[in-house]
Amino acid sequence: MLIARIWYFLTGYVYIRVEGLSLEKLLNLCARQGVRFWGVERPTYTLMYARVGMRGYLKMRKLLEQVRCTVSVVRKCGLPAQLLRLKGRVGFALGTLCCLAALFFLTSFVWSIDITGLEKIPVEQVTQLLDEYGVKVGVPSSSIDLHACQARLQLDCPGISFVSMRLKGVRLHIEVVEAVDPPGMLAKDQPCDLVADKAGVVAEITPLDGVAKVQVGQRVNAGDVLISGWIPHDEALGTGRSVHANGSVKAYIWYDKTVMMDREAASIKPTGQMHERRFLRLGNWQIQLSGGEVPYTLVDTRWRRLPLLGAGRLFPAEVLVAVDYELAAQSGAADEEALKAAAEALAWQQLEGEIPLDAEVLDRTVELKDKGDGTVEVRLQVKTIEEISQIAPTV
Repeated sequence: MLIARIWYFLTGYVYIRVEGLSLEKLLNLCARQGVRFWGVERPTYTLMYARVGMRGYLKMRKLLEQVRCTVSVVRKCGLPAQLLRLKGRVGFALGTLCCLAALFFLTSFVWSIDITGLEKIPVEQVTQLLDEYGVKVGVPSSSIDLHACQARLQLDCPGISFVSMRLKGVRLHIEVVEAVDPPGMLAKDQPCDLVADKAGVVAEITPLDGVAKVQVGQRVNAGDVLISGWIPHDEALGTGRSVHANGSVKAYIWYDKTVMMDREAASIKPTGQMHERRFLRLGNWQIQLSGGEVPYTLVDTRWRRLPLLGAGRLFPAEVLVAVDYELAAQSGAADEEALKAAAEALAWQQLEGEIPLDAEVLDRTVELKDKGDGTVEVRLQVKTIEEISQIAPTV
């Protein structure tokens, strides 16, 4: 019904007045000819008002010879009738057309350029490169080749690893991901071992190439060989071959931090505000996706790991999510719970830089010890599980 109303508005229709003693006969004849009425009103037995399309009205006029009725047009409706009324108002019509043309013309230009994702690279450097490509405020949108500009920007600015350019109306949105220097790596054909980069207790070991030298539950120290790149053929003769060791070794690691807190100091409590940061980790390569810097002075950070591509089994890819909860000082002496929360947050803030981003926190314990002089010694112990293997070339 709605589509029909729109169609009649665009093609035009009339509001008619029909008077006579054979209204029913006229309606039956019109129905046989496919003439469609709507909005029918019948105030009296011999009078009817209705709406009908222009083609239907012309068919209806031919049927009046067979009935004793008269038809008159009360008013013409629809878009053609409205345009006809503007026929004598040339100035208004021209003004409307000029306004629409100007609006269409102005929306074909770029009037705003937004650049996001830059932290190390100056915005002026990217803006200058865009100016050289002809991408600036006031240029026609049709003159910008987005794909070519993205490719050139990545080539001309080595500090950029990814660029996305999108046009939304008169705004050009440019999202930039800065490059991160990859860690040093050995060639695949160069023999090496996997050694521990810190002390811990082995939790998981998956040797892909090489021979495992430790077992689950074994304590290892930094520098101990975890997966050897030497595969013996005959131990008695000392023969074998060297390979590029590969695999994964995760261990339980314990961190310890002690801080002093004053009971009379301001208590620290959560404000309810939170900030989220996301990092993409591919193997040993890591880059921040969103969130930027933490906007709070004192925070309590909680980490989550979201494995990708087969839950991390097919490829070591995952998203690390850091949720920063803001803490604020409130005047007055801190009670036991507030003191414990404040001390834990402070100790965690000092300890956080020592814990890798890919580490999974399993447990956190807090111990309070009253020193008797108005201060409290707070000890925070954190248990994590994390990757501890690193490449060490064989001599």
